[in-house]
Amino acid sequence: MPPESTRRLYRALSGRWTGWGRGEDVGAGRCNEWSPRPTWLRWSLSPHLRRRRMMSRIDDLLRTLVAEGGSDLHLSSGVPSMMRRAGDLEELPGAEGAPGADWLRDAIAEVMPEREGREFGERFSLDFAYAIPDLARFRVNAFLHHGGVGAAFRVIPNRVPEFAELGLPAAVKDFARLSRGLVLVTGPKGAGKSTTLAALLQEMARSRALHILTLEDPVEFVVPAGRSIVQQRQVGHSVGSIASGIREALREDPDVLMISDLRGAEIFESALEAAEAGVLVLGALPTASARKTITRVVAAFPREERVRILGMMADSLRGVVGQILMNRADGEGRVLGLELMVVNDPISQLIREERIHQIPALIQTGRKAGSRLLDQHIMDLLMAGVIRAEEAHRWARQKEVFSAYLESTSTASPG
Repeated sequence: MPPESTRRLYRALSGRWTGWGRGEDVGAGRCNEWSPRPTWLRWSLSPHLRRRRMMSRIDDLLRTLVAEGGSDLHLSSGVPSMMRRAGDLEELPGAEGAPGADWLRDAIAEVMPEREGREFGERFSLDFAYAIPDLARFRVNAFLHHGGVGAAFRVIPNRVPEFAELGLPAAVKDFARLSRGLVLVTGPKGAGKSTTLAALLQEMARSRALHILTLEDPVEFVVPAGRSIVQQRQVGHSVGSIASGIREALREDPDVLMISDLRGAEIFESALEAAEAGVLVLGALPTASARKTITRVVAAFPREERVRILGMMADSLRGVVGQILMNRADGEGRVLGLELMVVNDPISQLIREERIHQIPALIQTGRKAGSRLLDQHIMDLLMAGVIRAEEAHRWARQKEVFSAYLESTSTASPG
């Protein structure tokens, strides 16, 4: 049994019916102190007015976040409301001090769907989506901490951006024309992996007649159907897990399968099997480069399985899109930094023979096909004046090259 403090918080978040006895029959079920119900039913004030006030306050904070160009809102009891803008954390303008524990507890309960509220009492940390129809969707992570409750809101635009808006080259758009294989989108948290995947799905849906399935936790962008059938499934709602979702999807005649998180040997092997079966599989991983992506995936498998997995990857992998977001020199937001590996026969052979360390050299010489190393793109952006030298050095893989550039420019500067 959890401690009393945890049970009290759970009852607040799940909103039990007060005034009914423990174990009293309610319809076909039974009501007790762990039965999750809407929080506003406990309040003496008009339920609809109280709920509207609470959600209005959360909505106001989120509207400020979007208006200020922020990407994330961080709420934690006893701490000022903070936003992340251009990668930096700062106090949210107009926020009236630190939210109290009671207010924030009830506010999170109001934006959390009932099903998630029930799970939150068991898991103590939960992801879900929240939408303000005329503004944006938000990916929400609600959690418990020593001081009470907290939540992080990530902005997801209502409209899927176009490739040109994202700064993605034509070689990435070409992946939308594939009929089978595996395409990976990689990068750290907040690098725009979900956005790139959504842009690829949107291009496929409107340019071709396809059956597109997605497995997401939670569903972020809502992809327009276009000429296709698009079915987006959320883990915990319409599918039990990503692993089981892949197995179920293969029985439903998909052309395209998008998996929001490919971490784990079982999930990745299932994705490879789907690609071998003739499905185009798109997926995300939090890895830093094409070389490290392959190395990390292979390392997740037992040694005796690695030759087989390398062979499957050599046959199925079509491309790796590695992303970072860098601060612009003009201060107007961030710009995409890209590493792109378009897999050809020589790269497939290196993967099969586990000569992964030689892959960057082939990427460097494959610019005609669209491939590029991250450092090549960073240098292009630097020379074009899009980013500053310090930002280039911060993100560069071979920092000595950019250190030399910094020294040369500082020597050439007057004074």
